[in-house]
Parts: sequence; C-alpha cells; structure tokens
Amino acid sequence: MGTYDEYGAVQAWFCRRPKEDLNIQLKGTEGDYWLGTEAGSIGAYGFQGAIFATDGSVTHGKMGAGYNELSWQMVGSEWREAQPEEGTVGKLLKHPKAAAAMDQGTELTAQVQQQLTERGAEDGDYVEGAEKLYCILQRRRRGCLRVGREDEGTSSLRPELAAIEKVLQTAEPSEDLLILSDCKTALTEIRKWIGEGLKPCMETTKDADILKAVVARLRQRIEMGAATWLIKIKAHRGEPLNEGADDEASRGCRLPAEDKQWDASTSRILYHWETAEGEERRAPWGQSVRQAVTKKAGWARVALEHRAGYKKWVRRWWHESNQNGRAPNRTEWQQMSTHWWATQREWEIAGARLQQKARGKRQKPDSEVSQEEATWQKKPTLRTWTAEYLLRPEQSRKSLHKWLKNRQVPYRRRRRLLQVMSHSYPCGAFLRKMRRSSTSKCRVCRALRPQVPEVKLEHETVGHITSARCVGQSEAATAAHNRCVSEIVKVLGSVEKEKRGVKILTEHGEQAMGTLWANQELNELCSWEQTLSMARQARRARLDQRLKVETKMSDPKQEERICSICMVGNCAGKWTDASGNVVCCQCTAQTVSGLEKDSVCEECWVAKVERQRFDGVAIDAQSKPKRLLIIEVKRVSDTMADYWQRGVNVAEKQYEDLCEGIKNSLPSEWECRFVPIILGKMSISEKAFGEAMEQLGISKAAGKTLRQTLMNVLLEEQDKLLRSFNAQLGENGGVSPAY
Repeated sequence: MGTYDEYGAVQAWFCRRPKEDLNIQLKGTEGDYWLGTEAGSIGAYGFQGAIFATDGSVTHGKMGAGYNELSWQMVGSEWREAQPEEGTVGKLLKHPKAAAAMDQGTELTAQVQQQLTERGAEDGDYVEGAEKLYCILQRRRRGCLRVGREDEGTSSLRPELAAIEKVLQTAEPSEDLLILSDCKTALTEIRKWIGEGLKPCMETTKDADILKAVVARLRQRIEMGAATWLIKIKAHRGEPLNEGADDEASRGCRLPAEDKQWDASTSRILYHWETAEGEERRAPWGQSVRQAVTKKAGWARVALEHRAGYKKWVRRWWHESNQNGRAPNRTEWQQMSTHWWATQREWEIAGARLQQKARGKRQKPDSEVSQEEATWQKKPTLRTWTAEYLLRPEQSRKSLHKWLKNRQVPYRRRRRLLQVMSHSYPCGAFLRKMRRSSTSKCRVCRALRPQVPEVKLEHETVGHITSARCVGQSEAATAAHNRCVSEIVKVLGSVEKEKRGVKILTEHGEQAMGTLWANQELNELCSWEQTLSMARQARRARLDQRLKVETKMSDPKQEERICSICMVGNCAGKWTDASGNVVCCQCTAQTVSGLEKDSVCEECWVAKVERQRFDGVAIDAQSKPKRLLIIEVKRVSDTMADYWQRGVNVAEKQYEDLCEGIKNSLPSEWECRFVPIILGKMSISEKAFGEAMEQLGISKAAGKTLRQTLMNVLLEEQDKLLRSFNAQLGENGGVSPAY
C-alpha cells in the first residue's frame, strides 16, 4: 500500500493538468461520497439513459462551449500507439501488465482496467510500454466548439445555449437524456419557449439562432418519445461532469477563428465602450449597454467636478509670468504642459496630483495664514464639499454604495444618510444657514443643561450630534464606539487562536489601568508602580522641553515659570509660596481632605491616569521582538480629508506619557507598539487601515473583511445616532425635522 501511495504522489506532482482528476466510483466509501454530491443526491448517477454536463466560457473576448458525458465503461477499453513527436498532454502511467498487453495487441483484463481506474487514469493519459507509448482513447462523448458573433458582444449565455444544442445534436433522438447545466439563465430562456411560448416570435431575442435550433431538437425528441431533463447544478463544486465540461469550454475558446460556429451576424445596432479595466466592449442594446450608459454618465459628472477643481487650482496657485508679478513654478509648469493634450485618464491622474498639492499648500499654521488664504481654506477643492467628500479615493465607498442600494434598509434611513453626505441634514447649523432658525446652538444640550449660558453651548452640527460631546448623545455614541472595538477584538481573537503566543487581555471589554495591571502576565512584564513612575518622569521631561521652547521663543524679560505641583505654565494667577516654589491658582483652588497641598495635583493626575482605559491590549510573545500591543480606536468626523491624521494625533497625545512610561518599563527584548485605528463617521481609509492591521498581525483578507464589517457597523450606528437625536428633540419640546 505504501508503494502505491508513493507512486500516486509522484504522478500527481508531475501532472500538467490544471484541475484534479475526478473519477466516479459507486462502491465502498467512494460510493457514499459521490451519492452525497448534488448530482448524486438527485439520482443522476442512477439515470437509465445518457447523462451529459454542459458549460460555456468567455475568455479575452472569445466564447467557447463544452460538453462531457458520463460513461461507466472501464478505462483502457481502447487505445492507440502514440507518435513521439506529438508529446504527452495527460499523465504518464507505468503499469507493467497493461503495457505488456498493449505491446502484444491484446485486450486488457477487467482487473487491469480496474487498477488503471483506481490510479486515476482518464482519456488522453499515456501508458509507457517497453519501447512504445500508448494513448488511452476517448471512452465517452465529449467535445467543444468555438461560438461566433463576438463582434456583437460576448456573454456567457450564448455559449451555454450552444453547448446544450450540441448535446441535443450528439445524443440519439430516441434515448432518454439528462443534461446538467450550471447556468440558470440558459434553462430559463429555454423554458420560455416550451409549450406555447411567452411571445409570438423570437425576432427580438438576442440568441434567437441557437434557441430556434434547441426548440427544434426538443420537438424532435418529443416526437420520438424520448424524455429530456435539464437540471441546474452549482458550478465549480467538484462535480466531475461539470469540471470536465468546463475544461472543454476553455479549450473551445482556444480553437482557431475558422472553426467558429453560430457566427451569422444580425442587423442590430452595435454600441462600443471601454470598461474601467481598459477592455473594449461592444454589444447590441440590452442590459449591459444600459449599465454602461449609466456608468459613463456618472463618470462624466465626476469629470466635470475634477475640471472645476483644476480650474480653481490654476487660478489660485499657478500663474502666467505676467500675472500678478508672479512666475509659475517650473515643476508645475512642466506637469501641466505634459498632460495638456493627454487622454482623459492621464489628465485625471495628473489633476488628482495637483489637487493633492493644492490641499498640501492649504495646510499652514493659523499664525501663518493670511486673510486671503483663510478665505480659500473655507472653500472646497472641488465645486462642493459633497463632491470632494464622495470623490475622495480609497475610503471604502463600495460599502456605502451597497448600503444605499439595500432595499431592506428603510427609505427614510437611506435618505438621512444622503442628507448627511450632501451636507443638507436639517440640524441647527443648517437651519440657521437657511434662515429657518434664529440660533445654531444645540437644542438637546440647551434642554438638558439649562444652567449653561447660550454662548458656551456648542453648535448643532452633524459632527456634534453624532458624538459624545452632545450631552444627550453621549450614551449612544459610546455604544457605537464599543461596538466597533468589539469587532476589532473579535478578529484579533482569531489571530490569538492561530498564534498560540498571542493573548488578548481585554477580550471581555476595556478595563481601568488598576484592573488591567492586576493581570499576572502584564504585571510580570512591568509593574504598575514602575510604569506610573516612568510615565511621571516622561511627563516632566516633556513639559520641561516645552517650557524651554516657549521661553526661547518668548520675550527674555518675561521669563516663564512653571508650577512645581501640576507642572503647568502660563497661569495668570501663579504665586510663590514660602519655600520659593511657583504654585498656580488651579492647585491652590483644589482641596482634598487628608492630603497636603503639595500632593493634591499629583494625586489628581495619578487618579486621572488610573481612570484611563485602553480599547485593546494584547501580548504577542511569538514575534521578534516580542510586543505589547495597545489599540486605541477613535471615531471622528470625516468631513475633511485629513481625519485619519487628526485622529492619530489625538490618540497619541491622550496616552503619550503613559505609553512612554510603558516603553521605559518593559524588558529589553520587548517593545510597546501603540496602534491607533481611526474610523470616520462613514469612511475608513483603506491604506491606513491596512497598515494598522499589518501591525496587529492580521492578514490582508481578514483585514478587508473586517473593514467591510466595520463600514456596515458605522453606517448603522450613524443612523441610530440620528434617530436618537430626533427622538430627543421631540421629548424635549423641540421642533423635530419633518420625515
């Protein structure tokens, strides 16, 4: 048995066929398997008649049809002597008994044929004799054909119908026939013309020439008293007949053009267009043409927006030498000259680069922005903020598109999302802009915090009402954040199962620092006392450095002195105590029972640090170097293109001192990796998210699936927050928008 397995492994290694060999055997364990397949479960292998499978293929603008018959004839019933110059396409088998019989020209015994079948021998395989090579001849009806009329457009339906017609032609009209097809559309088209038919004629049918032949052959079989069954099966599920028909269809695409069948042209108008992949397509009027027209109309709108953006960029940043006394930038001039007469696609690529450059020039500190530039920053790069938002590349817009097209989502919810994207959601800021409200302040915050003056309330924008800054929305916004974190931790848990050295410490939710460091594994790496001490030193060093920079930039006569307690400078009410230490008004105003004044701010800072919670913490002891992974998820407004970087800055600043303390406390063979994951309200940067997943050790496929899941979660939570806000407006006596 061991010799047989070794032989089979060697033959499989040197096999040049693209697919695995599949032989149907209905005895023993093999029989249980094949009878449990889709074809076996419907009784196909027990059918008392001819059994065929058909398939169609479209490859590089060529259509091929293939068919394959199930035959119970033993392998090796017929063979021929192979010529040396023809080469071997199938497997090369070594069977001494079969080779000896073929050399003598005698028939193979049933035992030898059974052995060849068990070794996976099929039509086209070769048996090596003493001095000659023998090819096993075809033992079942199978074949292929090249289907014509590609100049009028290609479709998978046409070769599928051609394959069925070829089977009806090959089989005897008087024998019962079972056809297995993986194309439901082809069977539906044929069914339309069974009986009286749905239409009086086939003049408007796209593949009427093949359908007429199919109906005629079916009528002939009915007159001969033969039964014909057409059954739909799933494609590429390991069914031997379907896989064989698929191979034949692929071979049909490679046949020469002079062998084409069903190539008669029609007089219909042909439409030509180019796909997004650069492939030339042509077809008569139909669903594919309608879809192409719709897409082209959308891209035409995109081109108009891009052109408007290019013109704005030229007016603002690129001048002729005699305009305003400013000479053009040489690099930009060459870029514009190179693409001035280029194709639309090349011009769009160049324009996108110029558009990014314009955004980059607008990113200046507030102190360096002139009044003219400040006005420019308030305007979108393209014609509208909506166009700039929707045309932002690599922001998971496909998930947004699917959500908007999902009819299971109520129309009102989809309409709210469209209003948010078009910056026309009826929040307080928009109503104030439209002069439908006297104030833009948040109505929910005003109702829940009546003691706060009007001027201190935040504006009622979409970003405000969908965040925790709104008093009434804090609970719902926190729930949205936690749901996103749980999805990320769930995927990270799958990595934990694959890599035994990875352990998630926050699998059941985020924890305060004191609770987190109660974990034995984390406490062994770095104790909480040591980490807190290092974080305190890092904070002092950072504030000292900031103080030196501020003192260097300020007037030497007005030297800044930092508070000795809370390490904060620039306090208007600072004073010096009896010991000569500078103390700010914030420290003197705080009193804590049982604590001295000098330790009040220290204790408050420690308490604040201990209340902080990482969204996720994992220990990866398998990587080199070993890593302590800290995950922080931020859900921020994605109106501006730099939302990811803004979120990263906030996350890093929030845990700057603590992360530095952890790094300084870990052993030398360990590193602390802080991984911020920034999610927009309705966007996720594909590139930045992929880099974050790579840092966490999550594969690209799993990261892509997670990103799509998070996009659905973000859209659902965004809608929940909007509905929550509208409900609170009604409860607090406000005027709810009309829906």
